[in-house]
Amino acid sequence: MFLPSVKQRLLLPLLAITAMLAVPAAVSAAITEIGPLGTSVAGCPGFSAADCKIVVARQTGFQAKVGTTTAFTTAKATGNVVAWSISLVSVPAAKVKTVSTTYGGAPKAAVVILQPLGKSNFRVVGKGPLVDLTDYLGTTPTFALPTALPIKAGQVVGITVPTWAPILQLGVGGDTSWRSSKPLKESVEGNYGTQRALVGDTTDGFFAALYQRARLVYSATVVPNPAKTKTTTTSTTAKTTPSKTTK
Repeated sequence: MFLPSVKQRLLLPLLAITAMLAVPAAVSAAITEIGPLGTSVAGCPGFSAADCKIVVARQTGFQAKVGTTTAFTTAKATGNVVAWSISLVSVPAAKVKTVSTTYGGAPKAAVVILQPLGKSNFRVVGKGPLVDLTDYLGTTPTFALPTALPIKAGQVVGITVPTWAPILQLGVGGDTSWRSSKPLKESVEGNYGTQRALVGDTTDGFFAALYQRARLVYSATVVPNPAKTKTTTTSTTAKTTPSKTTK
């Protein structure tokens, strides 16, 4: 029988501890997508050219429902938004110039984090930089954020468009809808003359305008916060009760 020496007996536990430290802990912060695109792309197949209205202009919005999935762009866990994607319809150069003149500039958009305040009220609590989309029309680009945006469970990922962006998918079912920061009256009238996007110092908005049978085709990449290791400590100090002295 092999009997380890004193030196070996001291070394074995150290080797075991070293081996344990070399094994990485289970990773719990799996990257997720809020509002995954899947095969969805902006556009309106089945519509006539006159009815193909894919432009979102001067407003902030978020996808509320897609099919049977409610809270489609609501964060399920706390973490950080590190990138976002958007599907853009191809627009002829001449049309880009015309629409840009109408809506106050080149197509631009930014991802925003919205905090629900109750009764369709939301507040912008985080926003990425505005991106000029002119060079990406007709594609589905992904933009990495220079600084990650913290997001809490229950907050909503939205998109703000201070000028215009061709990002709507039409021809979907009546169970698909998105909400806009435009007032209901303007929504009906189709008035885009007033800036309704939550930009600059404007952070609060009333998202009562609901657009059905349409989808804002965007998504966000989120890294959830990793789960902390739970440790418990037990006291080794025994509690003693002083005895009474008997006289």
